[in-house]
Amino acid sequence: MDPEDQLEELRQKVQELQHENEQLTTRCHGLLTVGQQLEKDNDDLHSTVSRLEEQLEEADSTHLDLNARIMQLNERLEALRIAKDTASSSINSDNSNWAGNVPRKVEYKNSSDATAEKDQTERSKLERQFKLSQAMLARRQTKMLQDLKASRKRWVARTIRLAAWMMKKKQRMETTMRLVLVV
Repeated sequence: MDPEDQLEELRQKVQELQHENEQLTTRCHGLLTVGQQLEKDNDDLHSTVSRLEEQLEEADSTHLDLNARIMQLNERLEALRIAKDTASSSINSDNSNWAGNVPRKVEYKNSSDATAEKDQTERSKLERQFKLSQAMLARRQTKMLQDLKASRKRWVARTIRLAAWMMKKKQRMETTMRLVLVV
């Protein structure tokens, strides 16, 4: 081969290598752009995940708060049901202990508005009378307790006076015995 052919061949190889180099450079730039986009997407995903974790923590705490509130409301509702059942059974059982009432059983039904209003009025009246009787009972209990305390104080005072009298009598007897022994 002559040198010109070799030179031409080398030029072709150089051109091919330059073309491949340009293609590789283009690919590298494309990969670099894709890598940068992936990094940006990754950062966005991390920030989104962080925000979602914060929202999840807030939702968990809100959920726990709501569950606690629901439990409190359920407890209050159950207490109100028990109080209502107790009041209803007290009202419905025997009204004869309340002054001026004829013993009768009051039933509450889902009926017309007029009947429901009448029932509610009667129930309110009976509840007021029940509260009044409870207050009177509480006053009687307080009075009995005060009387019991006063009676205890009197009993303690009597016991102390009796003990003092017995001590004096014992001292007199001892004095008398000494005098008898001396004589």
